Amino acid sequence: MTPETEPMTESDETLPSPHSADGPRSRRAYIIQGLVALLVLVVAVFIARSFLQTAPIAGSRPTPEREARLVDVAVPQLQDYQPIITGWGTLIPSRSLSIQAQVSGAVEALSPRLEPGVTVEAGEQLLKLEDLSYLSAVTQAESALAEAEANLALEQGQQAIARREFELLTEDASARGGQSSLGEAENLVLRRPQLRIARAAVEAAEARLAEARLDLERATVKAPFDALVTGRSVALGSQVSTSTELARLVGVKTWWIEVLVGADRLGWLDTSPGGREPAQVQLSHPGVWRPGETRPGYVVRVLQELEAEGNLARVLVAVDDPLALQEEAFPGKREPQLLLGSFMRADIEGRRFSDVFVLEPRWLREGNSVWVMNDDDALEIRPVEVLYRDDNAVLISAGLDAGDRVITSRLSTPAEGMPLRTEAHTDSAASDGPPSVDRADSGAEATDAGVRAHG
Repeated sequence: MTPETEPMTESDETLPSPHSADGPRSRRAYIIQGLVALLVLVVAVFIARSFLQTAPIAGSRPTPEREARLVDVAVPQLQDYQPIITGWGTLIPSRSLSIQAQVSGAVEALSPRLEPGVTVEAGEQLLKLEDLSYLSAVTQAESALAEAEANLALEQGQQAIARREFELLTEDASARGGQSSLGEAENLVLRRPQLRIARAAVEAAEARLAEARLDLERATVKAPFDALVTGRSVALGSQVSTSTELARLVGVKTWWIEVLVGADRLGWLDTSPGGREPAQVQLSHPGVWRPGETRPGYVVRVLQELEAEGNLARVLVAVDDPLALQEEAFPGKREPQLLLGSFMRADIEGRRFSDVFVLEPRWLREGNSVWVMNDDDALEIRPVEVLYRDDNAVLISAGLDAGDRVITSRLSTPAEGMPLRTEAHTDSAASDGPPSVDRADSGAEATDAGVRAHG
């Protein structure tokens, strides 16, 4: 029996055999693809190696420089400086007087110049009281004195007679070989007590006459010194008694101002005695006088008393001829008159300092230091010794050298060694254009001369 075989289909005929002719071609394709991939890998490695060889070495790239800050500078110079110490005070009279009646009576006459605001001269008659009673008292005193002097003359004559009688009595007693036994009675015999009484009566009469004449003189009231009348209390016909106020006067030669200054400023005032010229003062009255008008004065002394509040000292300043009376005889410029009670400004000259650096207060930085632009155009924070400071200037005695460039503008974040530049350096630098910098706020324009010195 023969086995049956299945019929072969067309699809079975078309399947290639692994041992067919297409097998070598597939292997070659795989080989070609591998070679291409290897070639691509070699090229990539070569390119990467070339890139690494031509790249800059780490650390060899220069670090960019920090941008310099633009600042303003000033070059202060050693100079002499006299600070001005400013204070305020009220104008008061150095001499004031309330004229009171020393005798009683009715006001008989009044000077037309006895009015508030009018100046009078020393010895000028201001008013007069009725003086008939005082004239009569003077006459009576003169009569009493004449009588006492006559009695003294009579007594002196009686004493001469008594002395002669005493001498004769003594001679008679001696001729008889005896001795006078008068002893202590001699004074009575010679009328010495009577003579003393007569002389005392004359002295008493003279005193009464002097008093009567003084009362008569006091009935006429005169100005004791050159003065300004500030008040009058009587009128014509007023009846006054002893101690009644008649008028008020203030002297016009010199007025005072008690200037209030900080107690810490007293050390800079030259008020020591010894014949030296007193410290000079310039007085002004802002808001009342024209701008620039001043009156000269001088320091008298420092009053040894502090104000209860504010730790303020009082400096007594004097100004002569406050009403400018001496200027009336000369035409032209006339100094302004002072007004009592005015609140005035006083600029007092302080002690003079020699060879100091004078800076504006805003140039002094925190911790008594200044910012200096050194020779390398970098910021240097320099500590300095402050000798004196006020609202106008700061005096430096140590810490700066001649030629130092002090930075006058502000820096938001100052750091030691910070690079700096100035306008002059920027203008002279060769560049394609101005660099972009963080410019400091320079405030007011500074100059190489520093701040203006006083004196």
